[in-house]
Amino acid sequence: MTHQGTGVDRATVDRAQAPPPRLSRSAQHRPWTTILLWVLFCGLSGLLAADVSDRLVGGGFTASGAESELAQARTQGRFGVADPDVLLLFRAQAGGPTGPALRQQVKSVVTAPAVARLAEPLPTSPDGAPSLDASATTALVPLVLDGDTEEAKRRILEELRSAVRPPSAVTLSYGGPIAFLDEASSRSQADLVRAELLAAPLLFVLLLLIFRGLAAALLPLLTGAAAVVIGMAVLRVATEFTEVSAFAVNLVSMLGLGLAVDYALLILTRYRRERRRGLTAEQARAISLRTAGRTVLVTSAVVTAALAVLALFPLAFMRSLAIGGCAVVVADVAAAATLLPALMAVLGPRVDAGHGAVRWSRRSGRTKRPVGERWRTLAALVARRPALWLIACTVVLLAMAAPALRTTYGGIGEGTLPSSSASRRVAEEVRETFPALQPARIQAVVDLAAPPDSTAGKEALRTWLGRVAALPSTPRAEVTAVRGNALLVSVGATGEPDADRRTVRALRALAPPQGGSFLVGGSAATDTDMTDALSARLPLVVGLVMAVTSLLLLLVFRSVLVPVKAIVTSALSTFACLGVMTWVFQDGHLASLLGFSALGYVETTQPVVVLVVLYALSVDYELFLLARVREEYRSTGDNRHAVIAGLRDTGTVITGAAALLLVVIGALTTSSVIAIKEVGVGLFAGVLIDATLVRLFLVPAALLVAGRANWWPGRSPCVTGPSGIAKLPAPAADPRMTTDVQPPQPVPDGAGTPGSPGTRPSRLEEKR
Repeated sequence: MTHQGTGVDRATVDRAQAPPPRLSRSAQHRPWTTILLWVLFCGLSGLLAADVSDRLVGGGFTASGAESELAQARTQGRFGVADPDVLLLFRAQAGGPTGPALRQQVKSVVTAPAVARLAEPLPTSPDGAPSLDASATTALVPLVLDGDTEEAKRRILEELRSAVRPPSAVTLSYGGPIAFLDEASSRSQADLVRAELLAAPLLFVLLLLIFRGLAAALLPLLTGAAAVVIGMAVLRVATEFTEVSAFAVNLVSMLGLGLAVDYALLILTRYRRERRRGLTAEQARAISLRTAGRTVLVTSAVVTAALAVLALFPLAFMRSLAIGGCAVVVADVAAAATLLPALMAVLGPRVDAGHGAVRWSRRSGRTKRPVGERWRTLAALVARRPALWLIACTVVLLAMAAPALRTTYGGIGEGTLPSSSASRRVAEEVRETFPALQPARIQAVVDLAAPPDSTAGKEALRTWLGRVAALPSTPRAEVTAVRGNALLVSVGATGEPDADRRTVRALRALAPPQGGSFLVGGSAATDTDMTDALSARLPLVVGLVMAVTSLLLLLVFRSVLVPVKAIVTSALSTFACLGVMTWVFQDGHLASLLGFSALGYVETTQPVVVLVVLYALSVDYELFLLARVREEYRSTGDNRHAVIAGLRDTGTVITGAAALLLVVIGALTTSSVIAIKEVGVGLFAGVLIDATLVRLFLVPAALLVAGRANWWPGRSPCVTGPSGIAKLPAPAADPRMTTDVQPPQPVPDGAGTPGSPGTRPSRLEEKR
């Protein structure tokens, strides 16, 4: 039955009369007020975030209160020795000073009053002069900067660069931990700007192809920009209370823009669908915000929960990602619920320009077959042998995940920068030219109960060193410094991350000297503490993410099997992604194409970030598909028919949303910092796998194999009523799916009616 004068069925009109969420309804009724508030809020956020880049840190990878941190503090307290913050490497050019002349000139430079105020040179030779290499053409000066935090030391480093003037015909390069963190932070921010400049035009072009209208294409970009600005402002506020990693800015930009585009795509697609059915603009907005908007709310809750648990890791790096990620996702949802409806109301008919998923032939009076039927053909192919497809897809994913079984994890260091990096070149040259000045990777601070030169002290030390030497992975151990009853013991390290971590753990497991104590520090110990901190909290993080996901899916779908299946399929795609990361970054495949040098390991923190974000995104796409399948099953009671219809109706939407997100993520793969490149490549591979192999084949096959058990113990099928989070009703062009299709009728407000002159169907909707 149709509504008189409009050609719209009565059920559709009844649904349209139901009000949208209160906040969205207010935004529609007062659009200019809403837009003005957003402009003011974004303007204030932009002013607040203006100096955020100056407040970020490049580190945050040290576990708070870890033994390596305590060992470093004890070393400095007992011996007055600290690891250098900056390494100054002076190289004599042709005709420049060499030998004693170079040493004397460099010494006068680094002891100048302007420099001495900022940094204290460490004694590198008996007379305190800089160390020279064998050719006497290179001088090395390690410095300790006068600052307590990384942010303070990076500011001092900038002053140091201005204060130090190398002698004539001598070049100067900066290395060391603070120089590395400063360069990594600067490069990540520069890479972010380049990525945004690359992604934004591509996104705009894709959105134009999808919507075939300028206004509709701009809306996702506007909401994304607003969310990113707010996310940056939240990071700036967070810098007042905690360390915030520079890498958090990249995550905020990627998620803010990527999710905003996805959310706007879903809402606008549903809005245009309802407009084609003959509803007014206000009615179409009401339905789209109540259905697709509710899906956005549920999916964003999953993403926010997954990002929030990153704060459970005792690393400032993870905590800053959690803060920035949660802030930008909430901003995305707020923009989708208020700013987007307000902009749609103001733009009016311009949002509909170029809309129409099904072309109407004026000559024949019949609709042409929509491209969405191709997805139905694909679903029917899977439905013929679902068990075979289920097994085949699982085998492929497990094969892709196989490299993850041999993943080696390592800490972040100069090797994560490109070979052209100044701090990386300094680190490599110092390692080759001044090996004796290299800080020990494994170092023990030992406190004896008796003086080391006493009989009891000698015996206690001899016994403990014997235990150390007996360890299978320890090539040597020697005392490098003595101060009172305290000794500094350097323990041999291989430089291979896994082997050094085993050595650190074996050392810490030893009994202390008789009546004494010891702490194990060094860069290998710091790496071990970070890895152990992540490993200790990982089961809790995984458990919480799965529990929240299961609860949300259980509440939405009223099914026991659906949450289990969603967790299993999402886990398969995430582990396949980890296998790809190992294959690329540890084994070095595609290194020349992606522009990096393989390190032989994967940086420890990045897989955790990738897996958490990817798991949330995979559940996001799962909801898109399951919502439509459930809606159809409740209408027909035919599980096979529901799965085929669900894939037919959401295949183009999922593929389009994934393509847009891949553009944003793909821009990160151009980063010169391997840690960011790992995130970009990992998420790109994961989203690609999830949106194709998993959503188009594995999930439909699993739903078909399970049959009616998918929806136990939910309500019985054939129950008519609005779906909780359904977004995309069955296309009106298919008479097998709906009986209320009407020829195009004039829309009451006369805007963007189907078949009106000058309008073209959008690429996305045409495919449906």
